[in-house]
This record gives sequence, structure tokens and C-alpha cells, in this order.
Amino acid sequence: MLRNRFRRVRRNCFCFAGSLLHAGPSGPYFRIGHWMGDDIVIDGPTGAVLHLSEQDGEDSGHAEIVGRSLHDFLAMVSVWLLGAFMFTATGDSIETREIASRVKGLQSTLDPVGAAAGIWGIALMDH
Repeated sequence: MLRNRFRRVRRNCFCFAGSLLHAGPSGPYFRIGHWMGDDIVIDGPTGAVLHLSEQDGEDSGHAEIVGRSLHDFLAMVSVWLLGAFMFTATGDSIETREIASRVKGLQSTLDPVGAAAGIWGIALMDH
């Protein structure tokens, strides 16, 4: 099943050259884990970290950059974890909105391309 997913993603994935995103073939992909119900992989040639999304249990063939590099991705995960911890310490909706805003701002500073992925907002709001 993973092999089929990677083949499909290879045709539809987004790779980056400099700061521009463009569609193109890439790979091989290296699975590094599972997050938010889907696989997280590293694109071998570019080093970008991709979120492979599934819809209704089927491969959608959609890959979204969640980090320009493993280093950027892990830094953004650290910021996200700090925000998630702070969410548990507050019950006030004003404070949670401020925390979410700060987390998004820090992630955008670390990696504007990866931070633009919609999965970060979903992950933060689900916590």
C-alpha cells in the first residue's frame, strides 16, 4: 500500500527550488512517521518534509510541504508542542487565540513555506 501511495504522490508532489514551489517528479521518499492520521515522509533529493493526506481511508495523492527540511520541521514541532502545552494551562478563549497566533508567527519565522501548510492550524486547534 505504501509503495502505491509513493508512486501516486511522486506524480503530484510539490518540490521546491529556492523559494518557489513547482509540481514535478521527485523521490525516493523516506517515511519518518505518522502524524494527524497520515504519513510524514522526507523527499530524498530535496530534503523537504511532506504530509501525505488520506481522505476517507483512501490515498488522495496529495502531498503538502510541512517543512523545507527535517531541521525546520522539528523546530516547528517544538514550537507546536510548547503551544499545545500552554493550551492545557489556560481555559480562556482569548489566551488560547493569542497562543495560537504566537505559535503561527514563530512557525512562519522558522519556515514560511512549511508553516503555510494547513495541517499546522488543524493540529493546533485540535489540541
